[in-house]
Amino acid sequence: MAWSNARIRALLRGLRHPHVLRKESAMPALRRRYGTEDDGKALLAAVDAALAGDPALKEIVYRCDLRGEDTRSVANALHFSERQFHRYRSFAIEAVAAEVERALAHDQAPSPGSGLLDAISLFAPDRARALWSEHDGAADGIAALTLRVESGDVPTGDDVAAFTGAERFAAEVLRATALETAGRYDEAEALVADLRASLAAEPPPERRAAALGLAAQWRLQARRRGRIDAFAEAIDAAVRAAGSDEALLVRAAIARAHLGVHRAIADWRERLTAAKRAVRGGSPVRTLRYATMVEGYLAYVHGDPDLALRHASIATLAGAIPAIALQSEALHARAALALGRGWTRPDWTRGVLPAVWFQAELDALGAFHALAAGDDTAARALAAQVRAHPAAPYAPSLIAYADAVEAALAGRSPAAVAAPDDLLVVVDLRTVSR
Repeated sequence: MAWSNARIRALLRGLRHPHVLRKESAMPALRRRYGTEDDGKALLAAVDAALAGDPALKEIVYRCDLRGEDTRSVANALHFSERQFHRYRSFAIEAVAAEVERALAHDQAPSPGSGLLDAISLFAPDRARALWSEHDGAADGIAALTLRVESGDVPTGDDVAAFTGAERFAAEVLRATALETAGRYDEAEALVADLRASLAAEPPPERRAAALGLAAQWRLQARRRGRIDAFAEAIDAAVRAAGSDEALLVRAAIARAHLGVHRAIADWRERLTAAKRAVRGGSPVRTLRYATMVEGYLAYVHGDPDLALRHASIATLAGAIPAIALQSEALHARAALALGRGWTRPDWTRGVLPAVWFQAELDALGAFHALAAGDDTAARALAAQVRAHPAAPYAPSLIAYADAVEAALAGRSPAAVAAPDDLLVVVDLRTVSR
């Protein structure tokens, strides 16, 4: 039996199970699951597998959804009332949807080694890196490359060239992330621009996760540059990249709330509520930690440093998910300062991604605390360290922080410092005092 692409699309659109892709994107997974290159045979195999125990339900799907017969004729032939027919057809579609979902889940499942490395890296990053170093990493593919990037390595062109298809694009995004965290800002920005140009406005399903990662990297660069309009554009790109993928939509929802940290938007509470609702469905630890950090920063910029401090303690774990850990430690420093409490920079922060610009931001916050404690010598030295950091020419907020410290040391008002158009920076500068 042969079916047109239109008939296949019609059936897939009818699969209303929330985790099933409703377009042709389901077909590659079905072809691989049933070992055929023909879409029609793959779909027939899925229907047979789902409805093997109920010939009547199978006949409904065959005749109505695959052959295109009218529902009244099929209901009469099977001696069903109209109400019975539609109820049974709904059961049949749900059963086929569940079978398609199983095919997709099997197709997308990470290797056991990949999942183990990822889990260990969340809580014992040094151990995960040691495990990775004991083998060549090839079996773990993108997961191993991610671990390398998070530990500060920069993949070479040869490393990236080892991947093909959608994984090649994901590897390029990881290389862009690594260049950024290594302080190679010109290269990182050029690669992000190239990857954005190569990506369609609506990325294909197999590239959605990497496209969302690319949007996150663009957003990070925009924040470093103090370009909040570009930050907002990157979040819009993340929402588009997520498409209908529920796991990616959770991350996109958190990113939408994240905008409220850097721009004064009226609906930030609604965005935060939507993000918190989204993460309740069993989100992975990485996503939960990101959501916790965003909520903490929203609390800080909107006047609740106590809540910010609690969330910083939850989101920070020395070295695990390094970029989140450093930003969460910075939140801890900010909230402590706003509450009039002391803060000493933890030693672990200096060994994690040493070239990333968050390092200079932590030095700036250390200078703010030194001012508040009356230690002008330490404040002056830290401000000079901020100016000397390789990120300073690429991050206007760092210059604004150093200027504010030096203004306070000279008896001028830090509030007079020209700051990037960034709500977080504006709130930070209000805390600078001697």
